[in-house]
Amino acid sequence: MAQKIAKHTLPSTEVALDTLANSVLTYATPHIEGAGADWTDIPTASWTAFKNARVVWASAYAACKGAHLPKDTEAKNLAKKALRTAITNLLERGFLLAPRTSEDAVAMGFHLIDNKRTSLTTVSDAVDIDRIANGTIPGSHTHIIYYHIEGSSHRAKAPYHLAVFQVYVRGADDPEPILNSERGWSKDYISLREPFEIRHESGDVGKTAYYRAHWETSRGVKGPWAMASAEVP
Repeated sequence: MAQKIAKHTLPSTEVALDTLANSVLTYATPHIEGAGADWTDIPTASWTAFKNARVVWASAYAACKGAHLPKDTEAKNLAKKALRTAITNLLERGFLLAPRTSEDAVAMGFHLIDNKRTSLTTVSDAVDIDRIANGTIPGSHTHIIYYHIEGSSHRAKAPYHLAVFQVYVRGADDPEPILNSERGWSKDYISLREPFEIRHESGDVGKTAYYRAHWETSRGVKGPWAMASAEVP
């Protein structure tokens, strides 16, 4: 039976989160760093953010294992939130997709579930992009994309496993993007939940960012592309 990553990937308890973070670090480091690195698609910034968040978390978590002050608990809770965000960011960048295997995922501590509800042979529904909003952090050049299944009032993505986004940033002299062409589109960005957020470079401010997306099942069946655009803030 084919398997996929459980919908609620991150554990709810602090002990399990700590174990997961340590397992991910131990297993993934030789794949991402050094001469033998073979997971070259993982963004360096996302990996570095995870490592930094884990260091802060480890210190804050240890400080609360014995007698501690309220400020220590507050620091631990902030560190936990940052660590969960960092791991989620890795997942949204395709951390558990090929070339990673189910065996890699299990070794890093992620849970798998039987793939019984995503055995679709075709995906006819498109990603319906509701709106594209600017990020709330000044100077972040961020777009937040809200989306759901076309023709549905629900935002839940079942029976689809994830949404795949690609980006085309167009300047005044660049050609318009072609929806079903590969020319000019970025590599895949994986969104496991709505909304999808992406940060652009400062040099893209004022240009038009086009987004195309499709649904994909855990068996790799892809749906049709849908597209929307907005100016980079």
